[in-house]
Amino acid sequence: MIIFEGSMALAGALLALVFGLDLSKAFQISDATDLFNQLALGVGIAAAMGIVFTFLDYIPWSQLKKVSEKTKEIVNEAFKNISRFNRFLACLLAGVGEEVLFRGFIFIAIFEFWPWGLELNMNIFAAIIVSSVLFGLGHSITLMYFILTALLGTAFCLVFLWTGSLIAPIVAHTLYDFYAMETALKENNA
Repeated sequence: MIIFEGSMALAGALLALVFGLDLSKAFQISDATDLFNQLALGVGIAAAMGIVFTFLDYIPWSQLKKVSEKTKEIVNEAFKNISRFNRFLACLLAGVGEEVLFRGFIFIAIFEFWPWGLELNMNIFAAIIVSSVLFGLGHSITLMYFILTALLGTAFCLVFLWTGSLIAPIVAHTLYDFYAMETALKENNA
């Protein structure tokens, strides 16, 4: 898993290089205050996502229950015998890898090079939709999980657009994944 997640960052960077996209722009920060703000925003978004995740189990909708149960089953099978540090490393590589690939390469490539000559605002819309749907498909354990992760992908796109940086989405993605993983493992072992 660690190799797979890390390879997504490499794939995104190589694709960006092949297509002439400068990914370094997606990691630029103006000063220490900007870095702190990016990190704080990422932590805040992860906390909000964690709250939503926690309350999904209390919503009496069978599709959400299936997502929760399937997620816990997959996490338990894949990570129960792995150290907490290695679980965090896997989440960090997932955050970096998936954000570089889906927001750093796919989103930017569609936004900057959409071949249909659409207006700028339409390119943003197309980039958000396509990169978020692909992100959801990459996580399509169930139909509902696909929908939820596509919505998360949309949120990450909006944060990227707002900040002009992948730092906050990477932090949010990493911390949320780690929280969700640790929660699922704790509940499975309780």
